[in-house]
Order: sequence, then structure tokens, then C-alpha cells
Amino acid sequence: MNSEEYAMAELKEIAKLLDLSIEDVKNNHKKLEDCDATYYWNPARGGLSLIVASNGEYLCATSSVSFEKLFEEFKMGKRNGKLNDNVFTSYVGMNSTEIKTLIEEKIALLKDKLDGKIDDNEKENAGYLLWNCKMILRNICMAYDKLTSKFKEELTSEEISNFTKKSELIRANENNWKDIENIKETFNLLIDKKD
Repeated sequence: MNSEEYAMAELKEIAKLLDLSIEDVKNNHKKLEDCDATYYWNPARGGLSLIVASNGEYLCATSSVSFEKLFEEFKMGKRNGKLNDNVFTSYVGMNSTEIKTLIEEKIALLKDKLDGKIDDNEKENAGYLLWNCKMILRNICMAYDKLTSKFKEELTSEEISNFTKKSELIRANENNWKDIENIKETFNLLIDKKD
């Protein structure tokens, strides 16, 4: 893959993460010269933003995190992962069955991380592990929201109610996520809710 093909593949991955078209990604970014990275954002309410280093490592955040806070954490070395990693998954173009499967996979991934099945970066940096766990929970929440908004007609009233409650539970606990124990509490509440 030449550099032009690599750049296009990276743009496609960023577009998927941000739930934007490639053209929108090109219009919603700025170079951060002092740290050899680029800031990308989805301008829609609730849209994600991320800073991507030249090596593909990124730090992603929800719209509730300011650029200044995201940039500060990025400069301190915090990362969610690398492009084409499995911590955060975009569900653009997925149908309801695929999104439900994604939720199951993310719950299993979070369980593994909470059970100590973590990578070297997470072993060396508890903040990195905490951030990844937060992103997985946010990704699950967003998937529930996508199901209850875009695929409402395909869901039973019981599914809509259940998915809405789970999304609300994650959102209600998000401000408490100060350490892994707080993440475990939210996870346990989430899996205790009947499917």
C-alpha cells in the first residue's frame, strides 16, 4: 500500500469512527503542528471527536469533552487505541442484527478487560485501561441509542424499553467513572438488566 492508499484507508477509518462521510472528515479537521497529529470532529450534537497521531494512535472522546481537555490528555500520552483497533467500533451501515451482535461483542470485550485480559499498554498504564473501558461503555450506549432511534420499527416494545433503560443506565453512571471499580459497578448493573 503506497502512502496515498494508506492515507485514504486512514480517512475511511476516521469517517467510520466519527460517523461522517470522507468529505465531511476532510472539512472537519485541523492539523496540530506542535504534536504531529490531527484533530477531527463530528459537528453534530453528540458527535465524537478524536486526535490522531501520525503513527495512527488516537484519542477519541464524546462531545461532552472539550477540545482543550482532549488535547491535554493526548499530550500526556493517553490513547484509546490505534486505527483498525477493536475498542471503538462505528456501526455505520450496520443493520439491527449486526448492531446487536456488536453490543454482545463489546460486552464480552469489556468483561475480558475487567477480568484482567488486557494488552501490554493497558498493563503499563492504568489510565489507558480506564479510558478504553469508558470508550467501550460509550460505544455500547451509542449502539443502544442507534437501535432505538433508527431501527425502532424492527424492535419489539420490550426491546425498545430494555435498550433505552440500558442506555440511560450507562449515561447516568458515566460521571462516576473515576477508576476501574466504578466501571465494574456500571458493568455489573448493565449485565444484571434482563435482556
